Amino acid sequence: EGSTEDIDNLMLSMYLSFILFAMFSLASSMYLGKLIQEPLDKLTTGIQKFGEGDFEYRVQKTQFLELNQIVDSYNKMASELDTLYNDLESKVVERTEALEAANKELKETQSIMVHAEKMRSLGELVAGIAHEINNPINFIYGNMVHFENYVNDIFDLFDKYEQLKSKVSEID
Repeated sequence: EGSTEDIDNLMLSMYLSFILFAMFSLASSMYLGKLIQEPLDKLTTGIQKFGEGDFEYRVQKTQFLELNQIVDSYNKMASELDTLYNDLESKVVERTEALEAANKELKETQSIMVHAEKMRSLGELVAGIAHEINNPINFIYGNMVHFENYVNDIFDLFDKYEQLKSKVSEID
């Protein structure tokens, strides 16, 4: 019976050792999991902020070399993208200003061209009116010599009529 009791005690101590080992393993894995999970959560947060366009968020280094390599890569990528984003933003501002200036210049040129077209049309209208006024004036001016001859002939006719009238009254 002593040996059965020894076997039972040995089995009990093995079960207790197994249970203690399992509890220690569980506690250790929970601790290590938390120790690893916390930096991974921070990295995940960084990736989410990165996806939202926050390129200035940086992940803090951990005590694990492998995670630090990922953190360094993330921080470098975020920094480079932040620089590229800012450069792109400034180029967009520059191009927008250039386009606005070109648009303003086009509007001014369009305004000048519209004004020039209006002036050309007005010039054609004035030329047409001047032509219509000049036609009768030129007709009158061109016939003034003939008109003067007719008026002189009429005055001569009046003079001859007066002379004839005075001769007729002398005769009577």
